[in-house]
Amino acid sequence: MSAASDDTSMSVKRDLESPLSVAHKCGYVEYEYKLGLALGEVELKSGAEKQGSARLERIIGEANHKGFRLIVRDATELLKTQPAH
Repeated sequence: MSAASDDTSMSVKRDLESPLSVAHKCGYVEYEYKLGLALGEVELKSGAEKQGSARLERIIGEANHKGFRLIVRDATELLKTQPAH
């Protein structure tokens, strides 16, 4: 990954983390999950596969428990894009 790509990934992560924190504090669960999905995807694509996978696995567990089936589907699909290690 190039330095410019790393900078872009870091910028996107910072841009997502602030509203994710607000959504969590305010109890906006659906938005929290959607922002978490986006952040997990960025982490997977930027080389932070372990962090991204862990985030998506956590979202799958929580969202499944709360009945957010589309979030579970989307997170599962993102994890499927990862090569097996």
